Amino acid sequence: MNGCFFHYAQSLWRKLQQIGMSRYFLPRNANSNNNNISDAERKKTDDWFLGVIGLALTPADIVESTWTDIIDLYIPDDVNATEFNDYLV
Repeated sequence: MNGCFFHYAQSLWRKLQQIGMSRYFLPRNANSNNNNISDAERKKTDDWFLGVIGLALTPADIVESTWTDIIDLYIPDDVNATEFNDYLV
């Protein structure tokens, strides 16, 4: 399969925004609804999302096991994460 890495990553970011998970990546401020997200949860979500983007660079024969590892280690504690995972698969 061939495609543009930038557009792949951009489509994933747009989906993340669509389901309301971009708040994990936005800075904290007094007027936002993301102040209750811990630094650890932000880091975990960041690792999860970067892992998803990195799947495009993973050899085809280990994509499935890598994806399983990413889910096991980094999936955020957010209901919308399951929706995003379903979108990806």
